[in-house]
Amino acid sequence: MADGYVKQTNKNRGNEDEPNLPINDKRDEIDQTILENQVCLIRDETGSWKRTLLPKFLLESSHLKNGRIVCTQPTKEAVASLAAQVARELKQTVGDVVGYQCGVQRKISEKTKLVYMTDLALLNYFLQDELLNEYVCIIIDEAQERSIYIDILLGMIKNLLPKRKDQRICLVIVTSTFTDSKVFVDYFDGCPEITVGDALNQVDIQWIPNLEEENYKNVEMKAIDKIVEIHSMQPVDDGDIILFLPGQSEIERCIQTLQEKLKDKSDHWILPLHNKLQSIKLNEIFEKTPPGKRKIVISTNMAEAYVTIPGVRYILDTGFVKEMQYDPVEKEHSLKLIQITQSSANQRKEIARRSSQGKCFRFYSEKDYYDMNMTPIPDILRINIGHPVLKLLQLGVNPCSFNFVQSPLTKTETTLQELSMLEAVKDGKLTELGNWIAKLP
Repeated sequence: MADGYVKQTNKNRGNEDEPNLPINDKRDEIDQTILENQVCLIRDETGSWKRTLLPKFLLESSHLKNGRIVCTQPTKEAVASLAAQVARELKQTVGDVVGYQCGVQRKISEKTKLVYMTDLALLNYFLQDELLNEYVCIIIDEAQERSIYIDILLGMIKNLLPKRKDQRICLVIVTSTFTDSKVFVDYFDGCPEITVGDALNQVDIQWIPNLEEENYKNVEMKAIDKIVEIHSMQPVDDGDIILFLPGQSEIERCIQTLQEKLKDKSDHWILPLHNKLQSIKLNEIFEKTPPGKRKIVISTNMAEAYVTIPGVRYILDTGFVKEMQYDPVEKEHSLKLIQITQSSANQRKEIARRSSQGKCFRFYSEKDYYDMNMTPIPDILRINIGHPVLKLLQLGVNPCSFNFVQSPLTKTETTLQELSMLEAVKDGKLTELGNWIAKLP
């Protein structure tokens, strides 16, 4: 690694934007653990900057100099924004030391040492190189999300590790401390785990319980009224606002209502955040709020991936999300409005931790919070595994013998029979149709 780069990263250790976080105290322990073990689990308090600091620590590790480090994220938006943030902190441009790849977007050069990818992008990389020879370290971030791609990726990496004994590769799994880590530890044969504590600013939580007769739209209107109240009662330079809603249609409806309620004011900047946004609109979320205005972001659970959105002081959490679920009896998927998990609630709150007086308004009771599931139900336990099976066949893996992190909702053999009836699979191999479906995200 270039001397100039090492000097720059060492210089950044005292950066005023990086307070004395607990993850700094764990640096030597993490470095030694991955030196002695191929797999390491890090349980991290949301908000300790693991998404940026951990990859930067590993960049400076002396035993990871001979290859690249890849850090996966659940969404392409997180991939691009985190690569830009780390590059900025290192006073580099994206595509030099730090790059990213997701879908057709690729900013990587010969100098690139740290690559941010989506889980799917890294999975697809196995099609090019089944041994991942370019990489010496894989960081699977937000593993507690347990998307189907994360689970398949973990299985592929588990198969890979024994094949890379000579050209060593290490796996670092990062989850929140709200996650039961036993499933990961057991899957990787008792791998060591490190817990990173909590040290950022505390957030004041205010509970706004719902009445039994209230439906979701009542909750949404109460949240809109709270935004108007905050914006009217507090100075605009007091801090920005994020409101969490379940989906795009709710966001569009909310923005229309807010614009009507604030039509006599010009001191606000209302921005949507959902997965249909173009990147140019997404970048506005991270721009500095213009003087004399307050940024009001209306978001799906997408904002949970951005704990470093600058300037946010107020979080409004309606407590709902839309989730795809599979009915094995009806054999169909449907998008359902469900209550969020404790893990999601905490991630939402943490966005305000950058502010010394952050506030989180939860539109549910404290009892409701403790009644929530700790973490999301893994995809493998709630969706049809037809597409994952096709993906495994595309990767040259027998799905019937694949070592899943947990057993799927439906039997693999049953799924193969159904795919054969659809002419996506024939004699245990992909047909042209099956190969086309497997390429779909």
